[in-house]
Amino acid sequence: MDRLTIDKINGHLNEYAKEQKELMDQMRGANSLEEERPLREQLVAVDSAIRAFMKLRTSKRKILDAN
Repeated sequence: MDRLTIDKINGHLNEYAKEQKELMDQMRGANSLEEERPLREQLVAVDSAIRAFMKLRTSKRKILDAN
């Protein structure tokens, strides 16, 4: 069951990575700071989610390795 959980976490990471790429592409196309600011805020939130999922995946793997 833990392996399935890691697979789910990897799926979430892939989705967030796609979102991150889309936001970065949109930021490159922004013509003003007013357009860029909300995109940057969304990107910060996505980056935080990615870091949290990576930490969760690492801890799950450590638990599996310990058993």
